[in-house]
Amino acid sequence: MTTKRTMSSDSWGLLVKQIIVVVAFLIMFVGALGAKTRRKYDWHTFELGQQKIGEKLRYFKSIFPGSACGTPTSPLINPVINRHTLEDPDDSGFLTCCIDDPKYFKRFSELRILTVSGQCPVLVGFWKERLFWLHYSVEAPTIEQLLPAFERLYGPAHRSLKWPDHKLGLVSWSYGDEAIELLKVELESDSTVNDPQNKETQKTRYVSIDMNTVDFGR
Repeated sequence: MTTKRTMSSDSWGLLVKQIIVVVAFLIMFVGALGAKTRRKYDWHTFELGQQKIGEKLRYFKSIFPGSACGTPTSPLINPVINRHTLEDPDDSGFLTCCIDDPKYFKRFSELRILTVSGQCPVLVGFWKERLFWLHYSVEAPTIEQLLPAFERLYGPAHRSLKWPDHKLGLVSWSYGDEAIELLKVELESDSTVNDPQNKETQKTRYVSIDMNTVDFGR
């Protein structure tokens, strides 16, 4: 004869309570882990040269007192923006600032910051006196050279593309409405213009760095 064992209502109640406790613990653990990860790579931590998205113009000028700010006079297509092409600000709410004093460049990068095609070395955009865009370019043959430092701050890149040479051509991070993008650029200059005997084309390789937001309402 076999005896069939069944759980009493009290036993079922105890089991359900235990399951609830375990599930609650798992939820708390996963939530805490997620919060820790978000704190480590919080999109609010995007920062270049002690400047963050939403930073006030007043603070920017206190950090870079020699910068020139105004409205670009260059055309919208292929504009050249530097302190000589900035005029008094208009009433549009947009303001462009140029940092061209080399003593400030180390705040942005240990690598050499370039002046490309007459552009200001470090360009910063403001909307209603709040920073929404920052750009500069550094002398580097590959993005891979810069990547470890950015990944230590912001985690693995969220997007990456490789160029035909199998090297990274673009990587970016985005948290909320903010983003940082690294773009590998290669410019060619025809050296035969100055030296007819030289048939080789000179190439300048650098990485363009942009920090921006699509939210102007902050």
